[in-house]
Amino acid sequence: MIYYLNGKLTELTPSFAAVECMGVAYGAVISAKTYEKLVSIGGIDASGEATEIGVKLYTAVKIKDENQFEVFGFYSKAESAMFSLLQTVSGVGPKAALAILSALEPEQICAAIRTDDIRLISTAQGVGQKAAQKICIDLKNKIDSFTVEYTLSEVDVSRETSTAKANLDENEKLALEALTNLGYTKAQAQKALSKASGNTAEDLIRTALSHLYN
Repeated sequence: MIYYLNGKLTELTPSFAAVECMGVAYGAVISAKTYEKLVSIGGIDASGEATEIGVKLYTAVKIKDENQFEVFGFYSKAESAMFSLLQTVSGVGPKAALAILSALEPEQICAAIRTDDIRLISTAQGVGQKAAQKICIDLKNKIDSFTVEYTLSEVDVSRETSTAKANLDENEKLALEALTNLGYTKAQAQKALSKASGNTAEDLIRTALSHLYN
């Protein structure tokens, strides 16, 4: 089991980091939040190259088959633990868990689960409202102990996520306008958008159209 990587950052992209430990470079898939934190501590220079600063990434390893495995890296222990916790929910795999952690901090996820904020969780790329609802139901009894174990601060979800919700509302308006311009009635468009998911207007339009076609 690889618990963490502690070494020199040699490569960094929005979804990947390579850390050299004692002459061996380990590659890890990272969340958008981890990428942002690595950039904030100087992980990329003006030309966009990794600065080879010292970093520590907590890891989770997923076995694909007998000959392949994938390493996921996270800036904090809480983020790594949340990645594993989300996957205890049936139907939530590494891709969905990573998408949620790319959209929200562990504190925000805990607050959303505690308050049944299904809509907030479903703002993660590729995570629908049904999956978000199942996450809230299955993890509600585990969130308080998780918060204590990883000493996460209590989050006022209505305050901390107001910007995200405002952006979502604006994207919904744009998507609604686009769908009505395509000839759908406002009622049809609103019904389809209530089932849609995504972080951008384009995502909402695409997923809404899939419901309108079915």
